[in-house]
Amino acid sequence: MDNINNEIFKFYMGTFEQNALEDSDNIEEYLKKEYKYENNNEFMNSLINNYILVQSEIMRDLKEINNRIKQIDEQKAELNSSTYQFRKLEYCKRINLQEKEKIEEFFTNESIEHIKERVINREKWERAKSGVKKLFDIPYEYVNLERFYEPTYDFSTDVKFRFLLFQNPSEIENKIILKSNDKEKYYADIDLVIKEKKYFKNYV
Repeated sequence: MDNINNEIFKFYMGTFEQNALEDSDNIEEYLKKEYKYENNNEFMNSLINNYILVQSEIMRDLKEINNRIKQIDEQKAELNSSTYQFRKLEYCKRINLQEKEKIEEFFTNESIEHIKERVINREKWERAKSGVKKLFDIPYEYVNLERFYEPTYDFSTDVKFRFLLFQNPSEIENKIILKSNDKEKYYADIDLVIKEKKYFKNYV
């Protein structure tokens, strides 16, 4: 098995599949069983690229959450603890800490299985960027829900248009931007959507 001489492969196996590496005589059989291994470069590229992808995503998201928590603490330090804004920041900090713990749990106990699944399914190193698959081609829920962890996120607009637009994220984001820039047009758009979709027609 020539691929066993690959240094990154050795590191991966030595870190996450120690038992298999110790039994080097049967390592090829183990890989066939656990990773649907075929003795070619495509397998090696898939394993290494997906390993780098998943580890990079974890590092990116943990860094983002840590920076957000730091910013929240800085903002809280300037506020009275009895204010609504302070309580909102306290809530945002709590859910960010909870999500950080979930990602760390994924890293420790689930990331290798996720990598293995992508290798078995012959997934490329990059994530799906469009269509329904984009919603499911994720390591954990935070990737799709990231906006909800920002203290500045406009939840009221999200709720309104999530109902009116049947959960179209890109349209919701556009409406949040519109609300910031042109409130008059924002409220006019709400009225227009309600009329176009004939909401509440039985109650008018």
